[in-house]
Amino acid sequence: MNSNVVFSSPSVTISDVWCEPGRIPESDLEVEPAFGVCFPRTGVYVHATPDGPVVAEPAVAVLHSLGDEHATTHPTFDGDRSTDIQLAASIAEPLLDRANRFRARVLPINEEIAANHRRLLAMVENGRATVLEIDETAVDLLQATHRMPPFPMTTERHRPLVDDTRQYLAHEFHRDLDLSTIATAVGASPFHLSRVFKRSTGRSLTQYRTALRVRFAIERIADGASDLSQVAVEAGFFDHAHMTNTFGRRLGTSPSSLRSWLAG
Repeated sequence: MNSNVVFSSPSVTISDVWCEPGRIPESDLEVEPAFGVCFPRTGVYVHATPDGPVVAEPAVAVLHSLGDEHATTHPTFDGDRSTDIQLAASIAEPLLDRANRFRARVLPINEEIAANHRRLLAMVENGRATVLEIDETAVDLLQATHRMPPFPMTTERHRPLVDDTRQYLAHEFHRDLDLSTIATAVGASPFHLSRVFKRSTGRSLTQYRTALRVRFAIERIADGASDLSQVAVEAGFFDHAHMTNTFGRRLGTSPSSLRSWLAG
């Protein structure tokens, strides 16, 4: 794993964290040194925790409390990239429960949070924001994430199926896969998978895959991709118009307007 601190203040530390493509062994046991939130940007990885596996992919945020323990595995060889935001205890404290922990280790995020996360990184990268502006934007982002409703309860019997499916979609979101192909890949019947996945995540397989496609497009646009038609194809949309319509429904803006907004 590689990590680069891109911003640090007494309140907030923001790091770019990535693993290169290739076979990556399971990590040693890691202990979180601070409260914070991690936004997976590309790829997928899994935290093995005492409470069970936590699947990290771009449709979710992973919250970590001080002292949380986990080891990390990578189900694909594609590599991954995330933004890790660590917070001073005084910043996180109002959001903690009686056990001094965040209420969940993983929360689904919407497209607005995904875009605001990339806006935060752009503020850091362009060097035109004050420390206070970055601190407040990071805290607002954590608060918005913490307000997101958690996944509906998943039974222990169905949790492996849902986790495997989320991993599979995070890897194959750009492909035009049919229900039977996805079900075969995760070892379930199409009817059972469709029913369990929607009940456990609150989204259909199609909706979840679209969310991953939008996240990919936001990432590519934020990284400076100039050919939006190519971004649309890479993300799995039919064409530029399809991506634009999807952005309009989910973000209330167009890809080109998002690019201008991210550029500040």
